[in-house]
Amino acid sequence: MQDWLDYFQARRATRPHFSFTPPALSRMTEQALVHSLRRFELGESGDGNRLKAHAAALGEPAYEQAIALFIQEEQDHARWLGELLATLNVSPLTWHWSDALFVWLRRRMGLKTELCVLLVAEMIAKRYYAALRAGIPDEECQRLFAQICLDEEGHLAFHTAYLTEAFRPWSAPACLMIWLLWWGFYRAACLAVLLDHRAILKATGVSPARFWSDTGRIFAGISGQIFGGEGVAVCTGTPHLPEPQSI
Repeated sequence: MQDWLDYFQARRATRPHFSFTPPALSRMTEQALVHSLRRFELGESGDGNRLKAHAAALGEPAYEQAIALFIQEEQDHARWLGELLATLNVSPLTWHWSDALFVWLRRRMGLKTELCVLLVAEMIAKRYYAALRAGIPDEECQRLFAQICLDEEGHLAFHTAYLTEAFRPWSAPACLMIWLLWWGFYRAACLAVLLDHRAILKATGVSPARFWSDTGRIFAGISGQIFGGEGVAVCTGTPHLPEPQSI
């Protein structure tokens, strides 16, 4: 984990700054963007205290510090999205049922469960921010969404590295059971995002079928790395992706 701590520390020293102005969007696209970003901003804004406590309990200082820096990057996302919303004269949300559900689920068990739930949001966010990067015609917004996409790649690889080792001693039947439960929850979350964010996905040119297939490929790649790759891919009929961008 020392390599990951070095990675996050290096990134901390080079965080970008953004100067937002109201993007020139159609009224319909602006409304869709505001509706969507307010929900994602709320999800990025947690304090991460429970996750920090789980990491501290492991007794691995490098991992504990890396988790703290990961949380800071998530909070950067919330701050940047809040600044963008402010240029549109919109205040952030203070509560939403989807965020409350994710927080509740993350706090039910230990570190592995929390990370699996967290990865559901991170995998969906990877596809979501890629859609905004490609589909919102504003240079500073594109810089923002490109930066968040880059951060998400690192976050996915970081948590995947930990979970791969954490699940290595587990038996194949136990891993398959975890995979099935995780897949079901992930697909339910993807469906919720499709329904709640359908307007902005449509505005950025991402059809429901494309979003569904792309998020499926992301899950196949991440879960394949954690649980052994080809065995999961073969038994479920899902494709196996190459590893995410490494550090």
